[in-house]
Amino acid sequence: MSKDQETVAVVGEGDDAERTAKALAAAGIPVSRSEKAEGEVVVLAVGPEAVQAAVSSSIVSSALIILADLAPSAVKAVEKAAPNVPLVHAVPLFASRTLIVSGTSPAAVQAAQPVLAALGEPVTFSDEEGLLSQASEVKLVDELLRGVHVASAAEALALGKKAGLSGRTLYKVITGAAGNSWAFEHLVPKMLDGDFTPSHPLQSTLSSLNTVITQARSVTFNAPLTALSKQLLVAAVGAGLGSDDEAGLIRLWERFGSSDASEAPGTPEKSQAESSPLPKKVSFIGLGAMGLGMATALVKQGVNVVGYDIWEGSAQKFRAAGGQTVPSPAEAAKDADVLILMVVSAAQAEDVLFSKGVAAALPDGASVILSSTVPPSAALALDKRMDRGISLVDAPVSGGTKRAADGDLTIMASGSDAGVAKALAVLKGLTGAAGNAHNLHIIPGGVSKGSAVKLVNQHLAGVHIAAAAEGMAFGAKLGLDTRKLYGILSTSSGASWMFGNRVLNMLNDDRYPKSAVNIFVKDLGIVSDEAGELGIPVFIAAAAHQQFLFASAAGWGQTDDSGVVRLWNLARISVVREAPRSLKEVTASLPPPYADDAKAVVTKQLESGTLPVLVVLDDDPTGTQTVHDINVLARWDVDTLTSEFGKKAPGFFILTNSRALPNQEARKLIKEIVSNVKTAAAKSGVTFEIVLRGDSTLRGHFPEEPDVTESVIGGTSAWILTPFFQQGGRLTVDDIHYVANGDTLVPAGQTEFAKDASFGYRSSNLKDWVVEKSKGRFRREDVYSVSLTDLRTGGPEKVASIISEIPTRSVLVVNALVERDMDVFVAGLVLSQRQTGHKYLFRTAAAFVSSRLAIIPKPPLSAAELGLTRSENSHGGLIVVGSYVPKSTAQLNSLLSQRKGKLAVLELSIPELLESDESFNALVERSVRAADEAIRAGTDALVFSERKLVKGPDAESSLRINERVARALVLIARGIPTRPRFFIAKGGITSSDGATKSLGLRYAKVLGQAAPGIPLWSAEDPESLHPGIPYVVFPGNVGTVEGLGELVAAYSNTP
Repeated sequence: MSKDQETVAVVGEGDDAERTAKALAAAGIPVSRSEKAEGEVVVLAVGPEAVQAAVSSSIVSSALIILADLAPSAVKAVEKAAPNVPLVHAVPLFASRTLIVSGTSPAAVQAAQPVLAALGEPVTFSDEEGLLSQASEVKLVDELLRGVHVASAAEALALGKKAGLSGRTLYKVITGAAGNSWAFEHLVPKMLDGDFTPSHPLQSTLSSLNTVITQARSVTFNAPLTALSKQLLVAAVGAGLGSDDEAGLIRLWERFGSSDASEAPGTPEKSQAESSPLPKKVSFIGLGAMGLGMATALVKQGVNVVGYDIWEGSAQKFRAAGGQTVPSPAEAAKDADVLILMVVSAAQAEDVLFSKGVAAALPDGASVILSSTVPPSAALALDKRMDRGISLVDAPVSGGTKRAADGDLTIMASGSDAGVAKALAVLKGLTGAAGNAHNLHIIPGGVSKGSAVKLVNQHLAGVHIAAAAEGMAFGAKLGLDTRKLYGILSTSSGASWMFGNRVLNMLNDDRYPKSAVNIFVKDLGIVSDEAGELGIPVFIAAAAHQQFLFASAAGWGQTDDSGVVRLWNLARISVVREAPRSLKEVTASLPPPYADDAKAVVTKQLESGTLPVLVVLDDDPTGTQTVHDINVLARWDVDTLTSEFGKKAPGFFILTNSRALPNQEARKLIKEIVSNVKTAAAKSGVTFEIVLRGDSTLRGHFPEEPDVTESVIGGTSAWILTPFFQQGGRLTVDDIHYVANGDTLVPAGQTEFAKDASFGYRSSNLKDWVVEKSKGRFRREDVYSVSLTDLRTGGPEKVASIISEIPTRSVLVVNALVERDMDVFVAGLVLSQRQTGHKYLFRTAAAFVSSRLAIIPKPPLSAAELGLTRSENSHGGLIVVGSYVPKSTAQLNSLLSQRKGKLAVLELSIPELLESDESFNALVERSVRAADEAIRAGTDALVFSERKLVKGPDAESSLRINERVARALVLIARGIPTRPRFFIAKGGITSSDGATKSLGLRYAKVLGQAAPGIPLWSAEDPESLHPGIPYVVFPGNVGTVEGLGELVAAYSNTP
């Protein structure tokens, strides 16, 4: 909106409304404070009461901006109550100028930008009808995270104080370590100062978590850390602390045995004394993920490091990085001035030192740096066993593998003055190589205090990973774009170091262990045990520990600790949100396509007559996109099928159009067709394979169609899933299915196709997609894949090996980037079947069929090849557009622009079609007359449905609406008495109906393609409406924007 011309009516009582009005006025936006606001262009409702008033009255004349923290259910009620009003909801995040914005359309959000920019920093999360509540849902996830972090900050500080640590030392260390969070950083200073003056009272935090819990229950979401945090807040409020600032939650632990958290200002951390020069030799035992990086960082600084690891692979990596290794830990320790232990546990440390001879091999006066996370009591016990002047420096680390390799770790060191001094140069090399000397903390109190600080850090880090998983899973359950959610919450009051570091792994489903689940099984177990010894409860840490234990029990113990989020996969909730990729970069990263002609393997088998006849059940006609000279049947009675089998062709299509049907009707239809195919094949004495050709953007009846097919033909060895279709830019890489937009590969789950009213989905990874669509019947572990590396380096033999070894009743995903990849897969499939005799059921896009039939591509057919010569008396053509996907709409608009003045344009009003049978029939009759007149006069007639997508309240009703619109298009095309010059049907359902219902085709022949990926049929059925007419099956989501207009121009009688 233009702030120079339009007035904003600010509705609402109290200080917030006044401040809002003043801010708008200061930005130069005309403001009205009239409660009636008649004639105002935009109404800005501040606060819940104002929103209700604005909606229940008639004051909103143009647009409504909601500036209020409303529950999602309340926002949805507003959207329902004001269906014709552009709506924008802006929600302020806690302690931030950020306004999360959602709107009912891009135009509504864009119009509200000047107003919102005057009030804060607007960030648009969604701008689609039906998603207005998403701004408030983002706020709920932020409140979930912040609430858990508030509780964990109080609990961790109480634990540290009970362990005898200085709270201010803890604060200094943890704000630079992996345990930090916004809540810890902002609330712990108040706790230490004993300042509980309420800037945000505990009662308000409890109220926010109550809202979160209510929403979680409404969507059946399990939020254990949130629920426990709420109970702690309930206990605090019940103890009379509700009016305290939320930092006052620390006082609850005073009732549980912790000392007063407050302490005088000052940081009693020991200063770093002059260190000894770098030792001549440093021994490093434990070259795992962290140890390898640490040892390598020292080597880069010129330190002589001799390493040992029980796994030779780690030793090899260290040698490749310039280090030395020896075959035993005792040999590594010999003559070492400083020895670093980076092993898994205290038990391993004890074993290495005293059973493997390391302590005995060290020279007198050496320093042992224990960097493993161990209980403080274990560090003390090890120190007591040292003799000959050997000092133990208790020095656990934090920061992750990258910071380890960069020499930029945070280290919490404690020990004797002499021991620390001798080790100091090495400790500085591990923490200050990147110029961050402040990362090294010398903790007073002797051995065990470093581990006590690490204990608190691991408490926070583990809880924050589990909280991040719970929050992101909650966002996914609410239907939020999890990658957008991550971007917003990474800098919000719900942020933590672990949230920023681990959530990307969750989004990318990156399971490579930077730090494994089992690390936190161990570390949080230490936290619980040590807290028990100290006599202080750690509710939140214990609950998080259970989450990691569950993840380990599920078999994920050695995967990345972010994998705790997969616990919600058991409830069919996935946070995975893959990032778009560059096709050029993906191609460059892969081996080149397989060099040999794999198609020749299939051709040889076809010529030998040993392959079963391929019967392709096409759920709309677009499955013929990659074939030519093959028959398509629109009837499937046993006699017709028997006749087709008798032609001895290697395969044929049956047009089912099942994607246009409700689920039960589709199942019934497929069962009938497959039963007839089975009967006809038996009569003909032939074997057959069924291909369920479906949408390359993953829409359709899955797994229902494969299920019902198997109910007729019997169980198969596995299902093979391959939605690859190169001409349409549908590519599968690393098991993720993409839709190409120029050079950008967009994950399919993030495209408009995934929002389909009937067949929507979230997952782009095909393994997750199978789990999602089967509602958990298939586990992820039941889904296997053939990678591009397998195809391109191993060839058909490698593929045959993989196919032969997959378990029965599993699903196999096929990756493919170019058609040669699919040829290699099919060659391997044929080899495998020849060796094993196994039967498979195929759910595929178009490319599989042409590879399986070894069809050699040929160029698109020209108008001249079709006999479409221009003459004075030639009729006009007919173009029917039913598809409403964005690409179809763009192509339609381009056609209208390219052929302006050369088309008879007939746009069908969907409200008129839905209003009544009388209005429906009247519109159809008018359209038939207008189209016939144009075609007889030599003008092309364009018939299309209104571009607005109309949905019902559920999938079944949405299909019924689509059926009524489709019926109108059928009746118009069938009712035109004059034979058109050509017939182009745009959209899968539209083209199916055009062939079978408008033209009345019982069968047709696929001539080839009208353009890449666009089938061209010949209506060879003599009993059809217009025998011999060129019929173009133009898919809704295929072709260039100009493609439809260019094709019409080429076929038209009018240049």
